[in-house]
Amino acid sequence: MPVYEEKNLVNGQRRWFIRTYITDEYGKRKQITKHNKDWLGRDGKKEAECEEKRLQNKKFNRYEHITLGETVDKYVLELEKVSKESTVYGHTSVIKSNIIPFFSKNSQIYDLDEQDIIKWHEWLNNKNYSIEYKNKCNTVMSSIIKTAIKFFKLRINVVEIVGNFKETQENKEKIIQNKLKYITFEEFQTFITAVNDPLWYTFFNVLYYTGMRKGELQALTWNDIDFERKEILITKTLTIKTRTAKWKVTSTKNLKNRKIDMDDNLIEILNKYYTLKKENKNFNNNHFVFGDTEPLKEHKIDLNKDKYFAISNVRRITIHEFRHSHVSFLINEYLKGKQTDTKKFFIMTSARLGHTIEVMQNTYLHLFDDIQSEIVELINNKQQDQKQDQKIKKAFKIKA
Repeated sequence: MPVYEEKNLVNGQRRWFIRTYITDEYGKRKQITKHNKDWLGRDGKKEAECEEKRLQNKKFNRYEHITLGETVDKYVLELEKVSKESTVYGHTSVIKSNIIPFFSKNSQIYDLDEQDIIKWHEWLNNKNYSIEYKNKCNTVMSSIIKTAIKFFKLRINVVEIVGNFKETQENKEKIIQNKLKYITFEEFQTFITAVNDPLWYTFFNVLYYTGMRKGELQALTWNDIDFERKEILITKTLTIKTRTAKWKVTSTKNLKNRKIDMDDNLIEILNKYYTLKKENKNFNNNHFVFGDTEPLKEHKIDLNKDKYFAISNVRRITIHEFRHSHVSFLINEYLKGKQTDTKKFFIMTSARLGHTIEVMQNTYLHLFDDIQSEIVELINNKQQDQKQDQKIKKAFKIKA
């Protein structure tokens, strides 16, 4: 144990000291003993342990003065080699808004300890952030520390020692209540009836009947639609999380292409919209389906979505929740057909949605609550076959 108790008590309290081994920049192993008059009691022991860890982290002195700013630069450089630009954009945004403002670029990475991370957590808690976003900040900070471990010989990840943000019971209940919002098929029919513009009529029908992500729909071109095979090919997505342009078309979220089969009604809608678009003399199949030479802007999408929800008086959902609505619609029709094999359902729909089966199950399995009634019906039928009512009367000594 590197932290030891002094022989004599001080005012009735234990006092602690450090005796540990470090390796210097020349690879030579040596012993260090350190005393401090303030290392008293339980708190003093924690301070001594933190100091011992700091000494261990200083074993390679040539990196002793590496700053957080230098570590961040190295982290971003490495991230750019393996990640999509949108991921780099998201991480650098976290660094600029919620890491550098607290720690500063000039703070030395070797001097960071658990107390610094705890104070940073308290600082983040004072902001109106979701638990998911705070843990994203924590993950980015942990990744920065891992970069120092990999390239600058740091030994301990103090972020991992402190751990993630924990959800309160109240927040857990809110998350459960708001976990999955969607509109029913009947509500969508009311909503779409209020849409009187060909562009938005087509847009929302494609959104609801395919379950495409917003970025995938924005990046869709006419070359991606095969009317003969009744297929939409998903090979890309649009992102505004870019440091070099207003928007950029990149690979799909999971870097995998997929095909979505279309129903006859959707094909007819797209065909009519396609015919309408071809009337423009500058039309080109390379154009975006929704937006011509440039894709639809997000604020226009949200503006028109809210507009038609207000007109139709249907409860409002987000664009992403149209995706949930699509899955809910499929589950409802699946159950209407007396199908209860959830595994089969998620195998069929995972490729369509671009999710793994596990993610589909974790997200949507609770929508299969209706199968409980069928299970109970099976039990009731079996009980009747075995004349359980007579056994119950006998057990409770009830006269027939």
